[in-house]
Amino acid sequence: MKVSTTAFASLMLLGLLVSGCAARPAADEGAAGFLGAGPVSVLSNPTRVEGWNFQRADGTIAADMGIRPLDISIAKQLSVILLNDATYRAPAGSGGFEHAVGYRIWSGGDSIDVLVSFANDQVQVKSMGYNGQPMSEIAGVTAGHDALVKVARSAFPDFKAPAGK
Repeated sequence: MKVSTTAFASLMLLGLLVSGCAARPAADEGAAGFLGAGPVSVLSNPTRVEGWNFQRADGTIAADMGIRPLDISIAKQLSVILLNDATYRAPAGSGGFEHAVGYRIWSGGDSIDVLVSFANDQVQVKSMGYNGQPMSEIAGVTAGHDALVKVARSAFPDFKAPAGK
């Protein structure tokens, strides 16, 4: 029996929709190159997220704030932003990396840490490499600044973006 190309494509799309794969964000090539396979896998199918707001009530930054559970929608929003090449298209600002917020995103038993510095618009992604060695990547996310601030405000209602941002 010969199946038409249109019928085959329709069956494939239906299979993806039923399996849930179509709803998962796809990584753009540049974002995948920066993040690596492990973080892309976690971001493509997040199952849990926790977070830190390193900002004290007076706006100063604390070294180590307690981690707290967050709604899974936060991880999904971050996935869309971090898997998009456009997020990384503008260079980072000057100055040092200053932790503003952080997220631990889980997919099953695997996790990554995403630390955001709004002081210089950089993100640091920490993960375990394929050989069990810890890995850390930093990139400018100036083009994703507004979207990342929006997620931070959603995750941490008391968060205040740095002045002038």
